[in-house]
Amino acid sequence: MADSGAQLWAYVVSDEPVTGLLAQLRERLPAYMVPAHVQVLPQLPLTANGKLDRRALPAPVCLDSADRYQAPQGELAQRIAQVWQDVLKREQIGAQDNFFELGGDSIISIQVVSRARQAGIRFTPRDLFEHQTVQSLARVAQTGDTAILIDQGPVSGPLRLLPIQQMFFEAPIPARHHWNQSVLLAPQRPLQAALLEQALQALVNHHDALRLVFTRTPRAGVPSIEPCNRPRGCCGVNRPTPKPNAWRSTNVPSAAWTYATAPCCAVYY
Repeated sequence: MADSGAQLWAYVVSDEPVTGLLAQLRERLPAYMVPAHVQVLPQLPLTANGKLDRRALPAPVCLDSADRYQAPQGELAQRIAQVWQDVLKREQIGAQDNFFELGGDSIISIQVVSRARQAGIRFTPRDLFEHQTVQSLARVAQTGDTAILIDQGPVSGPLRLLPIQQMFFEAPIPARHHWNQSVLLAPQRPLQAALLEQALQALVNHHDALRLVFTRTPRAGVPSIEPCNRPRGCCGVNRPTPKPNAWRSTNVPSAAWTYATAPCCAVYY
């Protein structure tokens, strides 16, 4: 545990420079297993039984000195350094400080990318792995509003089967429509069916996969996504019994439900 937060700290007995040890570890270990710091000792403390005496290990001491600090050059590099300082909880980060030697790892790199995007700076986790210092990362990072815009509107039309879907439809399964998942929820208060259906319709309009149907062919099913707001909606609220708020699984028309004639979800209330 270092002052900047939880980090992996290594104690070694070696005549090899620390930079060389870290380089060898990065070749053999994933990033999250590489120590943030390596502290060289003349010998490891041992107990009377010859085992490592963890309590006798010296407290972690950061060997970074002020004279090694180089201020980031340029506005972009300074902004990137500020992002690193916020995520890594460091008071000061120099232009040539290595992200992973400061305690960064693959998980933290995603946090850095996200925090940088909020600040209007764009780079990928791969960029961070390939350019591990502030100054080198500033050379490939981009700013401005040139991000690629992806259409997030509803999708409809034919699709190709996923491998697991193809296996399912090619397998000789009797009463295939019975292979579905159901969940029973008990509302704490009476629900208004019209509002419930409106909310569910908005849900399936947003999530295209909930509008999937499969047309049966001699070999397998052909998937397609139905358009939004089709008659009855893709997630209709039906009452299988005349009694309100009553559920009877035997009254749910499961046998009448098929992958080709019904949507992938239905609600009974």
